[in-house]
Amino acid sequence: MLQEINALIIGNSPYGGFFFGPVVDSTYVRSLPGVSLLEGHFDSSVKVMVGHNSEEGSLFTSPFIQTQQEYIAFIQQIFPVASESVISYITKTLCPPIFNGSYGYLNQFERTALTVGDITITCNTRFLDTAFKNQTYSYIFSVPEGLHGEDVAYTFFNGDTSTADEGPPVNANLAGIFQDYLTSFAARGTPNADGLPWFPVYGMNESVKVVEDSDFDVVEVDPMANQRCAYWQSAPYA
Repeated sequence: MLQEINALIIGNSPYGGFFFGPVVDSTYVRSLPGVSLLEGHFDSSVKVMVGHNSEEGSLFTSPFIQTQQEYIAFIQQIFPVASESVISYITKTLCPPIFNGSYGYLNQFERTALTVGDITITCNTRFLDTAFKNQTYSYIFSVPEGLHGEDVAYTFFNGDTSTADEGPPVNANLAGIFQDYLTSFAARGTPNADGLPWFPVYGMNESVKVVEDSDFDVVEVDPMANQRCAYWQSAPYA
């Protein structure tokens, strides 16, 4: 019976969705994490190093969303209590059906994947950076394909495997540098150490280190410092 119930629940869940999860009950979970960070309701005494992969949303995105109406239905599904005006703003202004690349996507799948990535993972890094007054260390794991979870093989690489669980073979040298950043931060509160490429503080320049397969010297302005993330953090859909 339990197996049948489990199969029914999973079978009826949305594509790529997370059927069970915490909800705001105003007692134990008083607000959404982004709102709590925005309002200063968190422990500010810790030091933060935060990152995300370059293509977080793709694995959780339905390839069957191919039209504007299907995208609207998707937004309504994940934000069931959002007003019509909020749904309209998200689907027409924040993430409009314009596929010339100016909004970061060229087709409906990329549009939906960007939305999924924003609301589940990538914008959360921006929320943390700004909550800690930009005194954080932030990175983007961009080793191809940059899919969700592909950084795990680098984080825990110990030399006994030549391939990632998902994606191309692990670059052992790259994994060593990446691990040095992580362990240095864990030990001293900074990823910087002798022999490593400089890792800047997020700072007023909103700098993020880009972890690529061939170059550890790339630093760019945080692509999550955008209108979309500011909107998601304000949570008008809740």
